[in-house]
Amino acid sequence: SDSYADGNEIYGLQQTTKSDFPNGIKFHVEVKGPDTIDDIRVYFRKIGQVGDSGYRIVDFEDGNHIYGESEILSNKDNQYIAPGTRIEYHYDIRDVAGRVLKTEPQVYTYLDNRFDWETVTDGVITVFYFGAGSLEKAEQILEICRTTLDQMGPILGIEPAHPLHIVTYQEYSDMELALPFRSKTVSESLRTQGIAFADERSLIIYTSNNSFVGTTKHEFTHLLVGDAAGRAYNRVPLWLNEGLAEYANNEGSYQSYLNSAIQNGDLLPLWQRETFSGTPRDMMIGYGQGESVVQFMIDEYGTE
Repeated sequence: SDSYADGNEIYGLQQTTKSDFPNGIKFHVEVKGPDTIDDIRVYFRKIGQVGDSGYRIVDFEDGNHIYGESEILSNKDNQYIAPGTRIEYHYDIRDVAGRVLKTEPQVYTYLDNRFDWETVTDGVITVFYFGAGSLEKAEQILEICRTTLDQMGPILGIEPAHPLHIVTYQEYSDMELALPFRSKTVSESLRTQGIAFADERSLIIYTSNNSFVGTTKHEFTHLLVGDAAGRAYNRVPLWLNEGLAEYANNEGSYQSYLNSAIQNGDLLPLWQRETFSGTPRDMMIGYGQGESVVQFMIDEYGTE
């Protein structure tokens, strides 16, 4: 445009965004203008989270042709960015004369940069995979998610319009670095098979053992519940959220735990199942109870 020619506006020459996994996302920007540029901010939000945006000040040496960089950190100060998260960002660039340049929003998908990821996709669902022999499993996971959406979409009353990402790992040691800090402290006996980040519409699945089929059905349903609940996701009682996830998962069963609790007379009322606490057995009973109630509601009253 003419303004470039007469050099009377700030204009961006280049912007690059890179994964600095597991530490976060690095932003680099090169900008030129007629006067000294003295303030650059990068505004960002996780797509799928309504309205929660933040910004970082971009570091650079003042001048009229500058190179700046900034980073959004993960796993520091309760900030965590799950692999598969889509970040929308734009720059706000200002100079000493009061000129402002707001760049067009861009979308960046944060991934584990140790691997060359490939994707299979179907509508809004995308599965990320890497490594020899992993395509077949990725396609199987895509099919499981598609089927789960067909089953649970009508029950939850949703037709998701925004991407849902499934990031798969074949080796547990590879996946471990991708998990939020708190999950790493969980004992080896309770290895995380999969973990859903409903706000970010992203899911990490460990695919090497055969439980991945049930895990995928269960965890993917959490993403669908997130789609249905929106900002109120954290208000969904745990018995209902886990009950729906287990209803979708016909692989596993917590029925025996539920039965033993009924026989022993130590079944808690639903209102005490807003959250789960206690021993692993207590939690298993909670899963079984939630599933049983969801099953009852659907059998008795239908999906409506």
